[in-house]
Amino acid sequence: MTKRLLADVLLFFGALYIPWYVFLCVGAYLSFRFKYYAEFALLALMLDILYGVPEARFFVFPYVYFVASGFIIILASALRSRLFWYNDL
Repeated sequence: MTKRLLADVLLFFGALYIPWYVFLCVGAYLSFRFKYYAEFALLALMLDILYGVPEARFFVFPYVYFVASGFIIILASALRSRLFWYNDL
């Protein structure tokens, strides 16, 4: 529990200060590390609300990080259940 709380705090401050691609990589690792890491999606939604701009290349959809983080969480959950060497890191 304390590891997850520390990871939440570090990811929160990291979301504000690190580049977007580092945030997605760290969030992907943490969503693979912890089960049901919904905090990643909430922080991605916070970033989209603060800094998200509708762009034509994303079909004028401003919540790109939120959708990407949801996809990463679902993918990590599916991979975690199928890996035979994964035993609750």
